[in-house]
Amino acid sequence: MVSFIGAGPGDPELLTIKGKKLIDSADVIIYAGSLVNPQVLADAKEGAQIYNSATMTLEEVLAVMKDGEDKGLKVVRVHTGDPAIFGAHREQMDALDRMGITYEVIPGVSSFLATAAALKKEYTLPGVSQTVILTRMEGRTPMPEGEKLADLEQFYPDRMASRILGMGDVLTLIEKAQEDFDEERAKKIEQKMRKNEFDFEMYLESMSQMKKMGGLSSILGMMPGLGMGAGKMPDIDEAAAEKSLSRTEAIIYSMTPEERQNPSLLNPSRKRRIAVGAGVDIAEVNRLVKQFEQMKKMMKQMPGMMKKGRRGGGMFGKLPF
Repeated sequence: MVSFIGAGPGDPELLTIKGKKLIDSADVIIYAGSLVNPQVLADAKEGAQIYNSATMTLEEVLAVMKDGEDKGLKVVRVHTGDPAIFGAHREQMDALDRMGITYEVIPGVSSFLATAAALKKEYTLPGVSQTVILTRMEGRTPMPEGEKLADLEQFYPDRMASRILGMGDVLTLIEKAQEDFDEERAKKIEQKMRKNEFDFEMYLESMSQMKKMGGLSSILGMMPGLGMGAGKMPDIDEAAAEKSLSRTEAIIYSMTPEERQNPSLLNPSRKRRIAVGAGVDIAEVNRLVKQFEQMKKMMKQMPGMMKKGRRGGGMFGKLPF
């Protein structure tokens, strides 16, 4: 069996008794040398094999674990803090599952708890706060969409529950739209849509608005059936979708202002010039133009739906146009 052990915040005396007993009796010790205080291993038994994972690849760490298991040795993997918080043991456990090797996880004292103890403070106070959000500053590991500090500034438990259940967060989506759309611009867009004058300039503007609202992945996370949790669609490749949007943007910017405002001018020779300018195949330009034409047909139906929305009964009643 492999034992994953949380080494605590740095002070070896904050190591749990169970964790210390396992480390002191282990035959093989693998520890994160760049994070774990070496004093945690001070009482390791004589002859124990000690490996610093800071200089090892994941494959090398797993090979040491498997070798120890095959030889019937007691193997421990020592992580900093508590393995469950900002740890990297999940990929190791998945690999052990595939190899049929059993393991256990021994919790540790996380640094955020040690900090509160050192400051003699509480994170929860009756009548003040009963909620703790664990996050970190963005560094080598980028923060996912919706988890940066600015996104966490306002927290709505009911909306988060809906997102977890895959029901989306339409209220937040509407609020984001209302924040990022100024009223004058919204009126101009509405007038163009009513007259069926949707063009590539509007297309670009809608893409710009989407970026302001947190990008495609952020918006998808708020849409019913597309958010995280039970309703998430596993076949959506967010990175590929964002890349596709960037290519679309490049194609549109390769058009002249006249072509963007009057797409009917896009004959084969113009499309070839646009494809060269955007660095894409002409088939991508043709595909975008076709999608645009289909969207424009759909826009013909929008004014009626928007009129309903003005009376509070349509699907656009709460949107800012």
